[in-house]
Order: sequence, then C-alpha cells, then structure tokens
Amino acid sequence: MKDRMQMLLAAALGIALMWWLAWPGYFTFDSATQLAQARSIIPLDDANPPIMALAWRGLEHLWTYPGVMFAVITLGYWFALAALVWRLFERTPWRWLVFALIALWPPAFVTMCHVWKDCAMAAALLAACACIVNWRRGRARAWFVGALMWLAVASCLRYNAIFAAAPLTLWLCWSRIAQSTWRARMAGCMFAAVLSAALLVAPSLFARSVGATPRHAWTTVALWDLAGVSIRDHTMLIPARLFNRPTTVADLARDFSPLTNVNTFLPGNIKLSYYQDYSKDDLDALWSAWTGAIVHHTPAWLAHRIAFSRWQFFGYEQDTPHGLAFSPNRYDQNFIKLSLPDVDQHAPWLRAMEWLRTTPLFAGIWYIVIAIIAATIAWRRRSVRNPLPVLALTASALGNALPLAIISGSCDFRYLIWTVLAALMALPLALLPAQTGTPRA
Repeated sequence: MKDRMQMLLAAALGIALMWWLAWPGYFTFDSATQLAQARSIIPLDDANPPIMALAWRGLEHLWTYPGVMFAVITLGYWFALAALVWRLFERTPWRWLVFALIALWPPAFVTMCHVWKDCAMAAALLAACACIVNWRRGRARAWFVGALMWLAVASCLRYNAIFAAAPLTLWLCWSRIAQSTWRARMAGCMFAAVLSAALLVAPSLFARSVGATPRHAWTTVALWDLAGVSIRDHTMLIPARLFNRPTTVADLARDFSPLTNVNTFLPGNIKLSYYQDYSKDDLDALWSAWTGAIVHHTPAWLAHRIAFSRWQFFGYEQDTPHGLAFSPNRYDQNFIKLSLPDVDQHAPWLRAMEWLRTTPLFAGIWYIVIAIIAATIAWRRRSVRNPLPVLALTASALGNALPLAIISGSCDFRYLIWTVLAALMALPLALLPAQTGTPRA
C-alpha cells in the first residue's frame, strides 16, 4: 500500500506541475485539425489518426473544452510512467531518482505539454510497458490483454509506431518464445509475428471501419524526396500529372528546405493528397517515380536523406524554425476558433527551454547512443541479470528513431519523444538493481 501511495503521489506531482505550467496544453495546426475532426467541422481522414479524433469527440461529451484531450494525455502519461518505474525498481530512492530524471528531462517535459498524437502514442507505449511488466511477473491475464490494447492504440496513432511496438510485442510474448523445445520456440515466434502483423494493419483497418477518407500519407514523403532528388540531379522527376500549374526544377529549388517538406507544398504548385483527391493512376505514377528515383538516382537520394538526417538527429541551430523543436502556441485556425488564452512566451521556464533548444539535449543521436550503451551493459551482465527489459526498451527506442532517416518528411523533435523516454528508462534499468521477483520483468 505504501508503494502504491508513493506511485500515485509521484504521478500527481507530475500532473500538477505540467498543468500549472502549460494548461490547457499547446495547440499547433495538427492539434486544431484533430479537434475540428472531433467536432465534425471537417471529415475524418487517415492522414490524422481517426482514433484520436473519435476519442476527443467522446471526451467532449463530458467536457466541451479543447483542454480535455490535454488532460487525458497527461493523466495517462504520468500514471503510466509512475507505474512502470515503480514496477521496475525496488528501492524507494531509485524509484524517485529515475522518475525525476525522466519526468523533468527538459525535452521530454516540454514535448509532452503539446496536444500531439506523438505524445498520446508515447503515453500508450508507456502504459503497454507497465502492463507487460505486470504480465511478466505472473499477474492476471488481463495485463496481457491490456498490453495488446495499448500497443494497438499506439499503432493507430502513428503509422510508424509499429517499429517501436514490435520489440515490445516480443517482450510480451517472450515466455512463449523462450521454451526448451524447438517446436515450442517456433510456435512462440509465430505467435509474436501474428500479433505484430495485426498491429501493422490495425491503423488501416480502423480508419476504414470508421469511414475515414484515405489521404495516402506516404505521398507527401515521396513528393518531397522527388523534389530533393530533382534539385540535386537537375532533372524533373515528379510526374507532370501531379502539378497544379507548370513548375520547373528552379521553382522547386526556390521553395525547398532540407529540414521539412512543408515549404515544398506551401506555394500550391504540387497536388497534395491531403487536400486533393488522388486517382489510382496518380498513386501508381507517384510510386513508380519514387521507387525509380531511389533506384536510378541513388547518390542524389542518399545525399538528400543524409542532409535531412543531420537535422533530425544532430540538433538545431539558432535560426532553425522553432516549431521543429517545440511549439508553445495556441493559434486559431481558419477552420476552427480555439478561444484559448495566449501563451506567455516570456515565462521563465519557456525561456530556459528556448536556450536549451540548440543544445545536445534536442539532438536525437544522443538518445540513440544512450540506448546502445544501455543494451551493451545489459547484454554484458546477462549472466547475472535478465537483460530482456533493457533490450526490449532499447530496441523499441531504436526502432522508433532509425527509420525516420528514410521515411520522415520533417525533422520535428516530437517524432523522437518515445526514443527519449525509452532510452532514459533503459539506461538506469541497465545500471541499477531491478525489482526482485520471479520472473523479473
């Protein structure tokens, strides 16, 4: 009972601090779009996760206020974080130390102050991990079901979440995989593979089941890649049918940014599937052009992706757009009026975050390094300690981060929020004694 009260106290302190500093959350264009979909101002689509819009719609039956989604995300995040830390670490000082490290880590804290699907995904993955630990400790089967549910929710919030969820699925199913006989191990692997495949198709199936308009999110990355390769090789590779008006390579170069694809689409020259319907011929032509560019213009494509990865993983400079790191704003949009108080941009804690924005704390590479170090330590100590929890967390952290080098279209730090949390959890877990019990997580 004492442990449970401490866990609840830790979560309550985190919630109180975040609500005090950032209530009712920070809203960007994506946040406002999801709210507009929740209120049926604009139709559901699969470019923005319909599961979040529908959840928001349900919450607004209880409280018609934009901040209700911020409240739910932060409640889930802090309680899941506290539950996971208290289950993984035994001694009270270690629990509070690890909890404080993760809770007050500046990039993690400021990112979780936003109403973003990335934040909801991170909270869902934390909840899944807490359920997995309880399941692995011989608790009720409901924990297994709970872990699967939260992994499915995370997968439906972001298409690339499968790369983070798959290692956690292996962790969940490890008791079936680590069997003494070859047949039993194969059956366990097949079971984990089936669950991972289900998580992979869950977002598309859910979007179809609720009637969300297909917007083919991959097309924005494909078009941006083609623009970057076209500029480097001085030849137009984007199919002519995907332009709204005649456009040259020079036009693409004038608007292009290696940091984000947004600049490429702002002039309206390119037909964007988010707002204009694509025919099957359009999709086929784009897919053919994209794969052809990767195969036949490989040096230019690699150079384009390397230039992008420099910003995604190695941090920001002073003149880098602030919104790529974090965006403490509450702007009204032309399709919805938020009617929320303005953010005090001169608040001391936001000024401190702005100073930290250009430091290594906002460079994703360091969290990748931390994850690798944690995995190495856990593996070298495997003869005396079970490395599985650390290896699962680090694989999930790397699975979330590394594919961004080739599938992301913008170097937003929020895409790395789960990598930050998982790496920061894995390192002390590898270094400090864990909760005693049979089996250990």
